[in-house]
Parts: sequence; C-alpha cells; structure tokens
Amino acid sequence: MGKRYCLIGAIIVGSLWGLLEATLGGFLHLIHLPRTGAIMAALGYSIISFGMGTFKPKNPPGFVLAAGVTAAAMKGADILWFGPQRFVINPMVAIVLESLVLGVVVYGLGRYFEEVKVTIPLAGVLSASGWVLAFALLFKRAQLGRFILGTAPCSALFAAVGVTAGYLAGKYLHSPTAVLVQVRREAFYALSSVVIVASWVIGVAASVGVH
Repeated sequence: MGKRYCLIGAIIVGSLWGLLEATLGGFLHLIHLPRTGAIMAALGYSIISFGMGTFKPKNPPGFVLAAGVTAAAMKGADILWFGPQRFVINPMVAIVLESLVLGVVVYGLGRYFEEVKVTIPLAGVLSASGWVLAFALLFKRAQLGRFILGTAPCSALFAAVGVTAGYLAGKYLHSPTAVLVQVRREAFYALSSVVIVASWVIGVAASVGVH
C-alpha cells in the first residue's frame, strides 16, 4: 500500500493501542493486577503487529514508531487535566520505548522477519527484553536487577505470543483491506475516521474517569 494509507493505518493502530491502554490498562492498574505492564506491552505489540500484517508498510520501523507516538499522545492528553504527573509520564515513555525497540528489532531482522517464521516470535522476545531493560535503566535503577528478572521473562513470553498472533491475524486482512483501499477509497477514509475519532473520544474520557 502507498505511504498515505500506511500512515493512516499507523494512526488507526496507535489510536486502538491508546484506547486499550486507557481502558483495560487503566483498570488493571487500578486493581493492582500483577504483571500489568507485561500484559499491556504484549497487547500493544499484538496490535502493532496486526497493523503491520494488514497494511504491509514498506517502512515497518516508521510504521511502528508512528503508531507508538499516536498511542503515547493519547495518554499525553491526561496532562491537560492532571499535569505532568508520574502516572501520566511513565506510561507515555513506556509506550514510546516499546514501539522504538520493536521498530529497531524489525529493522534489524529485515526481510527475515516474515520469511523465517521463527523470527516473528523472536521479534517479540527481543522487543520485550529491550523495553524492560530500557525502562528499568530510566525508572527502576534502585531495583534494577529485581525489576528485570521479575519482568523480562513473562514479558518476553507474552510478547512472543502477541507479536505472532497479531501479525498472522493481520495477514488475513491484508487482501480485503487492499481491495477496500483500491475499490472503495471513500469508504476506507470514512471507516478510518470513525475508528480514530471514536478511539480518541472514548480513550481520553476513560483515562480521565479512571484517574
């Protein structure tokens, strides 16, 4: 697909990711569920991978980063109500780190990301390990080893499943989406607009309600 449609796809994916963080993520943090960060990171990777499989961008790292920035921006809307509090900044940084590390991993794997099936779950393992390490160095230096050992293994497992399931599911929608873009372009724009706007309205409202 062309750059314009891939950019729209990245915004759709990022908006859905931000919506998930604002609703399910906010609820899981509210009830203090263990491994919430690992669960939400894996779901985020699943959504991004679904987008890559669906839109097949020519620049996958750029697609991933654009989606991450979109999701982080939705979380950043909380600053308007709560200011730059830690419960706003930390998730924003985590989202950007997750997308940045996944983008680097996908770029490093290159064409092998899809051609060699074992590299798809491997991308999840490497990405999860990378963002856990980066997040620990930024925010958990006082308990660095404990945080990494307690978070990285389950994050890697969840992410491996999430990336694999998301990408393979997205591949099934690639052809129908390409046909929609080519034959019913106006419908694609309309549907994309509805998904993006609805995600932002619900996500921002839910995030404010949770806090």
